[in-house]
Formats: sequence, structure tokens, C-alpha cells
Amino acid sequence: MGHNTEKNNHSSNNDLPNRRSIRLKGYEYAKPGVYFITICTDDRQCNFGRSENSTTKLSPIGKIVEKSWKEIPEHFRNVTLDRYIIMPNHIHGIIVITDKTVSNIIRENKCRGVKFNAPTNNKPNYHSQISPKSGSLSVIIRTFKSTITIWCKKNGFKNFRWQRTFYDRIIGKEKELYDYCLSS
Repeated sequence: MGHNTEKNNHSSNNDLPNRRSIRLKGYEYAKPGVYFITICTDDRQCNFGRSENSTTKLSPIGKIVEKSWKEIPEHFRNVTLDRYIIMPNHIHGIIVITDKTVSNIIRENKCRGVKFNAPTNNKPNYHSQISPKSGSLSVIIRTFKSTITIWCKKNGFKNFRWQRTFYDRIIGKEKELYDYCLSS
């Protein structure tokens, strides 16, 4: 009548949802590079505007998306932006992560790290290993998406949602791909 306590222990990493990452395995997304990004709305809802004469006439959400996109370098000093385009249900953009290290940026801003850590029953450093690295592409996109979501909730667009993830292509020195991204 004994119970297998290991099987009932929900803090086991095997009990977590098994989501397949679409990121390039082993690639360090905080290192300098040029990234072509696509971020979509949930269910491809046309929340950012409507197509009109080969352009997108931006909605209030679309205008906040554009404003927030342009402000990314103000929040991440190791980032510059290249071209972008906002479509009715997604945004394409090129993000350039420079070689300025995150630790130097933190020192320059006199920012502090995490003040308190909540104890967990997981393996030591488990969350540090699975969480996106500070200054990485995932953190930049998460911050961008969060900014829009918070604005939407505060301004009556309570049903606005993002697609769970985002798509990226590492451009690097591939001139042909860079030119393709700019023409799309």
C-alpha cells in the first residue's frame, strides 16, 4: 500500500510541460548579432490596423506597437534597430545586438540585480539555467510584448493577446538574407 513519492513529486523537471523550443540549440542569443524577428498576434487577429493601398493604417494598438518598437534601444543600450514593418497581425523587424556587454550596461545605469530570491524545491540554479539570459533576444522580445499587453489592458483592449512565441532568423553576415528581409 505504499505510495511512490517520487512519482507524486510535482517539482520534478519531468512533470513540467514538454514545450519544444524553436530557438537554435546551443546558440547564445545574447551575443552580438543581427536578428530578423517576426512577432504575431494570437490567432492572427488584425489588432495592429488594416491594409489600405499597400500600406497598413495603424490602429491605436498598432501605434503603440510602433512607438514601443522604436523605444527598445532606450531600454536595452546594447541594441540598435534596423528596418521594421508593422502588418495588421504581425511585426517584422531587424534587431542588432552589439558587443557592449550587459554587465557594463548595468554598471553604467547603476542598476541592481535581483534583491530577493524566492526559495524553490527545484535543483539548484534550475531557473537560472532555463530562463533567458539578461539582454538576450528573448528578454528583449518578452519586454516589448509585455509593454504592449500592459498598455492594452489599461486602455480597454482586454482581449488582446500575442502568439506564445516569436520567430527569428540569425542574419549574421548573410547579405542575401539581409536583402531578402528588407524587401519582404
